[in-house]
Amino acid sequence: PAWLGCSTDIASRAHGSVVVSLLHAPDQESLLAQKKIYLFGQPCSIVNFEECPPVWQCNKCGSMDHHTEACKNGERCLICAKPTDDHSTANHPKDE
Repeated sequence: PAWLGCSTDIASRAHGSVVVSLLHAPDQESLLAQKKIYLFGQPCSIVNFEECPPVWQCNKCGSMDHHTEACKNGERCLICAKPTDDHSTANHPKDE
């Protein structure tokens, strides 16, 4: 088993996620069929783990397909996507 998350703050969290790897498919199916397991005296949900890649948003243009360091686009407000010659994210109008 392995805890998901940063090892430095796991102890201070009230909740967390644990990944358990099983060698045999029947064991996995049996565990998933239970839907709950008790750990530390508490009922815990059991779900199949689905790995998701991290999502990165460019802090310059707001695009989701590259990092800020690689951005070749013009700067935009990250709230409304207007070019910063109109206004920056920090100066986004409160009435919009």
